[in-house]
Amino acid sequence: MPIIYVASIKDIFTSNLMTIPDIDNKLNKELFNKPYEEIIVDFSGIITISQDFANHYLLNKSKSEKTIHEVNLPLFLQNMFENIVF
Repeated sequence: MPIIYVASIKDIFTSNLMTIPDIDNKLNKELFNKPYEEIIVDFSGIITISQDFANHYLLNKSKSEKTIHEVNLPLFLQNMFENIVF
């Protein structure tokens, strides 16, 4: 049985996800480099997200070898994630 880590993205950043300095390091430190096999990222309470933040999030996620799931994605965020192509 895999060990699962659940993280609220709002608690790591804020409810307004904008690009910040050193975003890749923070995403990796707080989410993608945790010592768990599976990570669930809870997007509850997210009000806004910049395209740049979404790009950084998805790029770092794609580089991770972990199983990562997003839950409670607002509709606007689902649409944004579906339309990002690397």
